[in-house]
Amino acid sequence: MEQHRIATGIRSLDPIIKGGFPAGSFIVLLGEIGAGNIEFAYSSMILSQLEQKKSKSAPTTAEAGLNYKYSKKICYVSITRSKEDILNEIAFGFSREYSAALRDVINFQDFSKQFFLKSSVPSRWISDKISFEKLCEPVADANLLVDLVDFLEKNASDSLVILDSLTQLAQYCEEYMKWNELLFFLRALQKAAKLWNGVVYAVLSKNVFQRRKEESIIDCADGVLVFDWVETGVAQRQQIMYIKKFGGLLPTLEKDNIANFEIKIMPATGFQVTNVKQIVSFGR
Repeated sequence: MEQHRIATGIRSLDPIIKGGFPAGSFIVLLGEIGAGNIEFAYSSMILSQLEQKKSKSAPTTAEAGLNYKYSKKICYVSITRSKEDILNEIAFGFSREYSAALRDVINFQDFSKQFFLKSSVPSRWISDKISFEKLCEPVADANLLVDLVDFLEKNASDSLVILDSLTQLAQYCEEYMKWNELLFFLRALQKAAKLWNGVVYAVLSKNVFQRRKEESIIDCADGVLVFDWVETGVAQRQQIMYIKKFGGLLPTLEKDNIANFEIKIMPATGFQVTNVKQIVSFGR
């Protein structure tokens, strides 16, 4: 049976995970602040797009029964940040060339209006383009989850979907809805991702929620990549990534005795795996 995988575009990682993630995967990028989870999403988005520019159709390579390809489209869901804010961060942190390459091809949706609508934050802080019609919209009609589902149904097919961030979405649901409604959405998202045949990255910050709630979130996903800082010496820290959960992929890494990946975020190349840490096994 032919297996389809979606390449991340990160050349130092894709060969290790046999070409990419299984198509239809819903993946939580769980990280400490600044440890590299959002940079992973940015890099995959950028590098996948650069691969698309090499060919008018998504490149596909069949090898050993595996079918590797890149997502055809980029679908970026922002809960609180504008498109310009995201692109400026990419331009300053990576390359202005990368930011320019994304500007006209990224399918970007900003849900700031829905997120802040029930708060006391003035509307002029959210957008400088407030129409009379928007001012007249009733508060009760705005439901972030409903609008998010509608957007994904119309745009997520064959896409690399980035949810930035699941942390903010969960905070919204914790404040205005029942927690189980978020979990129902995430479990449905996991099923819908199989129909879309792309990959969904959901960015989640560690230790923002109680452990029970954090675990209930990641339990809904197909895969969980964890990004951490580790102390390597006096006043020295190293960014690492490890795969906490991933059906169909984790057994392969365990077979190769892979424990974690040392990583770096480089301006010219983005997210890079610099070293693979393996568990030393002794023969009998």
